[in-house]
Amino acid sequence: MKAEQLIKELKAQGIKIKLVGRDKIWLGPEEKLTPELINVVRKLKDELIALLKKTEKQRIYKGYTYDQLCQMFIDLLKAHGGYILVKCSYLDNEVVAWALPGYVNKLSRKSHVVYLPSELATLLIKQPSPESLKKAHEIKKTFAGKIVLQ
Repeated sequence: MKAEQLIKELKAQGIKIKLVGRDKIWLGPEEKLTPELINVVRKLKDELIALLKKTEKQRIYKGYTYDQLCQMFIDLLKAHGGYILVKCSYLDNEVVAWALPGYVNKLSRKSHVVYLPSELATLLIKQPSPESLKKAHEIKKTFAGKIVLQ
Protein backbone atom coordinates (compact mmCIF):
# COMPACT_ATOMS: atom_id res chain seq x y z
CA MET A 1 0.00 0.00 0.00
CA LYS A 2 1.19 3.51 -0.80
CA ALA A 3 0.88 6.60 1.38
CA GLU A 4 -1.60 8.32 -0.95
CA GLN A 5 -3.89 5.29 -0.96
CA LEU A 6 -3.71 4.99 2.83
CA ILE A 7 -4.68 8.65 3.31
CA LYS A 8 -7.70 8.16 1.03
CA GLU A 9 -8.76 5.07 2.99
CA LEU A 10 -8.36 6.87 6.30
CA LYS A 11 -10.57 9.74 5.11
CA ALA A 12 -13.17 7.26 3.83
CA GLN A 13 -13.25 5.70 7.34
CA GLY A 14 -13.60 9.11 9.00
CA ILE A 15 -10.06 9.05 10.40
CA LYS A 16 -8.07 12.26 10.35
CA ILE A 17 -4.32 12.31 9.84
CA LYS A 18 -2.19 15.33 10.66
CA LEU A 19 1.47 16.20 10.75
CA VAL A 20 2.62 17.30 14.20
CA GLY A 21 5.90 19.18 14.17
CA ARG A 22 8.29 17.99 11.49
CA ASP A 23 8.30 14.24 12.12
CA LYS A 24 5.24 13.02 14.01
CA ILE A 25 1.86 11.86 12.83
CA TRP A 26 -1.44 12.19 14.71
CA LEU A 27 -4.42 9.97 13.91
CA GLY A 28 -7.89 10.27 15.31
CA PRO A 29 -10.40 9.78 16.64
CA GLU A 30 -8.68 7.18 18.76
CA GLU A 31 -11.68 4.83 18.95
CA LYS A 32 -11.47 4.22 15.18
CA LEU A 33 -7.81 3.11 15.29
CA THR A 34 -6.90 -0.56 15.13
CA PRO A 35 -3.55 -2.22 15.83
CA GLU A 36 -3.37 -3.26 12.15
CA LEU A 37 -3.92 0.31 10.99
CA ILE A 38 -1.27 1.64 13.37
CA ASN A 39 1.21 -0.92 12.02
CA VAL A 40 0.52 0.16 8.43
CA VAL A 41 1.02 3.80 9.41
CA ARG A 42 4.32 2.93 11.11
CA LYS A 43 5.55 1.11 7.98
CA LEU A 44 4.66 4.08 5.76
CA LYS A 45 5.63 6.79 8.25
CA ASP A 46 8.41 8.41 6.16
CA GLU A 47 6.27 8.42 3.00
CA LEU A 48 3.28 9.78 4.91
CA ILE A 49 5.32 12.58 6.47
CA ALA A 50 6.72 13.60 3.08
CA LEU A 51 3.26 13.58 1.51
CA LEU A 52 1.69 15.50 4.41
CA LYS A 53 4.43 18.15 4.22
CA LYS A 54 3.91 18.56 0.48
CA THR A 55 0.13 18.78 0.91
CA GLU A 56 0.49 21.33 3.73
CA LYS A 57 2.72 23.56 1.59
CA GLN A 58 0.23 23.46 -1.26
CA ARG A 59 -2.65 24.28 1.09
CA ILE A 60 -0.87 27.24 2.66
CA TYR A 61 0.28 28.85 -0.60
CA LYS A 62 -2.59 27.80 -2.83
CA GLY A 63 -3.56 30.70 -4.99
CA TYR A 64 -0.41 32.75 -4.38
CA THR A 65 2.31 33.02 -6.97
CA TYR A 66 5.94 33.69 -6.13
CA ASP A 67 5.51 37.24 -7.46
CA GLN A 68 2.46 37.82 -5.26
CA LEU A 69 4.38 36.65 -2.19
CA CYS A 70 7.27 38.97 -3.09
CA GLN A 71 4.84 41.87 -3.43
CA MET A 72 3.26 41.10 -0.06
CA PHE A 73 6.71 41.24 1.57
CA ILE A 74 7.54 44.48 -0.27
CA ASP A 75 4.28 46.05 0.94
CA LEU A 76 4.93 44.84 4.49
CA LEU A 77 8.45 46.26 4.52
CA LYS A 78 7.33 49.59 3.06
CA ALA A 79 4.69 49.83 5.78
CA HIS A 80 7.42 49.33 8.40
CA GLY A 81 9.92 51.87 7.12
CA GLY A 82 11.84 49.62 4.70
CA TYR A 83 13.10 46.94 7.04
CA ILE A 84 12.22 44.77 10.02
CA LEU A 85 14.67 43.24 12.48
CA VAL A 86 13.71 39.68 13.41
CA LYS A 87 15.06 37.42 16.15
CA CYS A 88 15.20 33.96 14.58
CA SER A 89 14.99 30.94 16.88
CA TYR A 90 16.24 28.62 14.10
CA LEU A 91 19.42 30.71 13.96
CA ASP A 92 20.22 30.60 17.67
CA ASN A 93 18.20 33.79 18.32
CA GLU A 94 20.37 35.83 15.97
CA VAL A 95 18.78 39.07 14.83
CA VAL A 96 18.45 39.19 11.05
CA ALA A 97 17.00 41.88 8.84
CA TRP A 98 14.16 41.59 6.38
CA ALA A 99 14.66 44.54 4.10
CA LEU A 100 14.06 46.28 0.83
CA PRO A 101 17.17 46.38 -1.38
CA GLY A 102 17.92 50.03 -0.54
CA TYR A 103 18.64 49.11 3.09
CA VAL A 104 21.11 46.26 2.51
CA ASN A 105 24.30 48.34 2.89
CA LYS A 106 23.07 50.20 5.97
CA LEU A 107 22.02 47.00 7.75
CA SER A 108 25.09 45.02 6.63
CA ARG A 109 27.34 47.69 8.18
CA LYS A 110 25.51 47.01 11.45
CA SER A 111 26.43 43.30 11.06
CA HIS A 112 22.92 42.15 10.20
CA VAL A 113 22.42 39.46 7.59
CA VAL A 114 19.76 40.80 5.24
CA TYR A 115 16.99 38.85 3.55
CA LEU A 116 15.27 40.49 0.59
CA PRO A 117 11.56 40.05 -0.26
CA SER A 118 12.44 37.54 -2.99
CA GLU A 119 14.43 35.46 -0.51
CA LEU A 120 11.62 35.54 2.04
CA ALA A 121 9.17 34.33 -0.61
CA THR A 122 11.57 31.54 -1.55
CA LEU A 123 12.00 30.49 2.09
CA LEU A 124 8.24 30.59 2.64
CA ILE A 125 7.58 28.36 -0.35
CA LYS A 126 10.46 25.92 0.13
CA GLN A 127 10.27 25.80 3.93
CA PRO A 128 13.79 24.49 4.45
CA SER A 129 14.65 22.39 7.46
CA PRO A 130 16.31 24.25 10.33
CA GLU A 131 19.64 22.67 9.32
CA SER A 132 19.30 23.81 5.71
CA LEU A 133 18.32 27.31 6.81
CA LYS A 134 21.38 27.48 9.07
CA LYS A 135 23.65 26.43 6.18
CA ALA A 136 22.16 29.00 3.82
CA HIS A 137 22.43 31.66 6.53
CA GLU A 138 26.10 30.86 7.18
CA ILE A 139 26.81 31.20 3.46
CA LYS A 140 25.07 34.60 3.43
CA LYS A 141 27.17 35.65 6.45
CA THR A 142 30.39 34.49 4.77
CA PHE A 143 29.67 36.59 1.71
CA ALA A 144 28.41 39.58 3.72
CA GLY A 145 24.85 39.01 2.50
CA LYS A 146 25.79 39.42 -1.15
CA ILE A 147 24.53 35.92 -1.99
CA VAL A 148 20.83 35.77 -2.84
CA LEU A 149 18.95 32.59 -1.97
CA GLN A 150 17.13 31.02 -4.89
